[in-house]
Amino acid sequence: SVIDAQGRQLFVDDAFCAMTGFSGDELLGKGSPHPYWAPEGVAEAEAALERALAGEAERFELKFLRRDGSAFPASVSVSTVEVGAERILLGVVKDLSLVHERQERFESLQGLIDAMVRSDDLAFWQWEPGRDAIEVSDSYYRMLGFEPGAWPVTYEDWAKRVHSDDIGPADRAMQALLSGKSRLYDVEFRIRNAEDEWHWVLSRGYV
Repeated sequence: SVIDAQGRQLFVDDAFCAMTGFSGDELLGKGSPHPYWAPEGVAEAEAALERALAGEAERFELKFLRRDGSAFPASVSVSTVEVGAERILLGVVKDLSLVHERQERFESLQGLIDAMVRSDDLAFWQWEPGRDAIEVSDSYYRMLGFEPGAWPVTYEDWAKRVHSDDIGPADRAMQALLSGKSRLYDVEFRIRNAEDEWHWVLSRGYV
């Protein structure tokens, strides 16, 4: 997309037309407000163009409209070019709909994970082989009846807390995962809790 200092549309490519649904004839020569600007975002778009022409902005996000009236978030990266005595803006526009959708899904999933962890029925662990420390969620401790951070969790510590009848299968399953013989660590075992009682857990992990 190319816009001159007066805000007139000088050029649009096929990709831009496909993105917005407008034809080149509907856009070329038109000034502000452009058909693909959302009415409620015109002031913001004009201000962004002014900053870009002044060299104060190289990237910004705007709400764009398609020809069918549907809106989508867009990222606009601009650069200014001097053509004779006139300054024009070269812009690259990217539809951020998918990016925003993925972000919303991630935030929704993160909220679900947080709620599950707070329930103390689910704990998370992360271990980098070769290091002693295992990173665990606070719910790991609470699930076993301890205060969060009650002791530093290590592989050796974990092995000592697992029931002697269960540690063999649990450790072999971990070694199979690390060696690539298995794609998923999926083991049930008993682990000693704060009351010195055996607590059954299902542990799953992957590399």
